[in-house]
Amino acid sequence: MVYALGTSFERFSTEASGTEAYNEPTSGGPPLSSPDTYPVTCFSCRAPFEAFDSAWCNCLVTKRTLVCPSCLNCFCKAPPAWKQKFWEDAPPRLWERSTAEHAATIVLAPNPDPADIVRPMVLIVDDEPNIQQMAVRAVGSLGYGVVLARNGEEGLALAAAY
Repeated sequence: MVYALGTSFERFSTEASGTEAYNEPTSGGPPLSSPDTYPVTCFSCRAPFEAFDSAWCNCLVTKRTLVCPSCLNCFCKAPPAWKQKFWEDAPPRLWERSTAEHAATIVLAPNPDPADIVRPMVLIVDDEPNIQQMAVRAVGSLGYGVVLARNGEEGLALAAAY
C-alpha cells in the first residue's frame, strides 16, 4: 500500500516483514506548494486535492485536521510521519489557518430554561474549557439537550433544577 504526500513523500509497507518504511522527499520535480496553493494526496484514498480548499474535521481531538473531499476521511488517523511531513511542507498561510482554527474559542451559550431544554438531556460537569467545548459539541451533535456545569457544586444544583 502506498500513500503519497504531494509528489515526493511515500509510505509503503513491506508485507513480508510487517514493517513500514518512509521515503524521504526527493529533489527535483515541481514544487510541492506555493504561498497560495498546497496540493496534497490523501493518505487514505490517494486522491489529489488542494489543502487550502479543505474543511476541518469534526473529530473530538484537540487539534482537528483537514478532510479529503474525495473520500471524506480526515488526517486524524494518518501515520504520525505522514502528518509531520504534511506540516513540514505546508506553506505559512496554512499554518496561520491552523493556528486560527485551534485558537478559536467557542463561546458556550448559557444553559436553557429547564422548561425549554431538549429532552433527553445530558448534564456535563467539567472545569476545563477545552473539554467543555468538545463535550458540548459532541453531545449536541447527537441531538441531546446539553446543560453545562463548571464544577461539582454547580453540577449538583443543576441536576436538582433540571
